[in-house]
Amino acid sequence: KITQNIKTAKRMIDRMHPAVWDGLEEVIKEHPILLNRAPTLHRLGIQAFEPI
Repeated sequence: KITQNIKTAKRMIDRMHPAVWDGLEEVIKEHPILLNRAPTLHRLGIQAFEPI
């Protein structure tokens, strides 16, 4: 557990606390980022990217 409440967590994000980036890196590891180009008329309107 890193923080006790949402207000403190938001403050950590705003101040770019290193623990935030470590947690984010762990969460997005091996999960593609989906990009939806509206209007999506067919499946080619959605693209997936892997974060660097």
